[in-house]
Amino acid sequence: MGLVQGLSLFGGLIKCNLFNQKIPLNVGFSITNKCNSNCIYCRIPKRKVKELSTEQVLEIIEVLSKNGTKRIGFTGGEPLLREDIEEIIDFAHNKNIFTSLGSNGMLAEKKIDELKNLDLLVLSLDGGRKIHDTQRGIECYEKVVSAIKKAKENGINVWTVTTLTKYNLNEINFILEKAQELNFWASFQPLHHNPKLAGNTEKIMPSEKDYKNAVRKLIQAKIEGKKVANSMHYLNHLLYWPDSIKTTKCLAGRQFCHIDSNGDIFPCFNSMEEFKALNFFENGFEKAFENLSGLNCSSCLSANCMEYNFIGSMNFGALMNLRNKSF
Repeated sequence: MGLVQGLSLFGGLIKCNLFNQKIPLNVGFSITNKCNSNCIYCRIPKRKVKELSTEQVLEIIEVLSKNGTKRIGFTGGEPLLREDIEEIIDFAHNKNIFTSLGSNGMLAEKKIDELKNLDLLVLSLDGGRKIHDTQRGIECYEKVVSAIKKAKENGINVWTVTTLTKYNLNEINFILEKAQELNFWASFQPLHHNPKLAGNTEKIMPSEKDYKNAVRKLIQAKIEGKKVANSMHYLNHLLYWPDSIKTTKCLAGRQFCHIDSNGDIFPCFNSMEEFKALNFFENGFEKAFENLSGLNCSSCLSANCMEYNFIGSMNFGALMNLRNKSF
């Protein structure tokens, strides 16, 4: 994040915290449900939800910019399946909005020129070739590694995100070694999507003991200076879950929200299909955003949501973790 973007975000945080304003500083935006992989913990491609046109997506970004949005994270499905992805990224970039994009990496190398104005490329990496391809449901490990290298060569910041299941808890060291080798930041995420978005994940859920041990390993790696992107505050939140709920408040619907591929506005990604959302085009952004005050939630396991909560609360550790990284 550049100096101007950082100062702009800090100004927004001041308004939210000192003056109790509701500002959508961080917005997740699902721009498609289509996907070219078949992950064992995701049923998003099976959703039957309308996809917005290019003009509608750009209209939403324009309104978000006017309402104080500092960051947009494009997600899906697989966002790179959209033929207009370069136009969407460039439009947000020209509004001085920090833009990130989450991808499985299958098309990233091919479309690298279209990503030149992207601030952060987030690629899924669940472990070595065998584990990664098993969890993603398609042979794509080599394409992810190639995409990381290509993005770095083109000056695009890269993070990876690893979804932790019982199959890949032993892959943490491998991923951190790869992060050191290729110079990217690695983030880690427990299974957390609601059943309508993830399906039944009970069979791939780690035991609580194994899960906590994995979190302890990440905390130790963070202490040792390895390239763990998650903040220490978030890792401790996971370690002491669910007791950590008591010390955390949710800022979804106040400082961040999520927009579905049809323009419905939800408090967060995990509330999709669980919350009675209003649509951007039917109700206008202000009314749809105000509707989010009906969320009754304290905190969750989502890395994105919780990091936003910590940053939004101006937690010193979370802000320091952000300082030298893109977010």
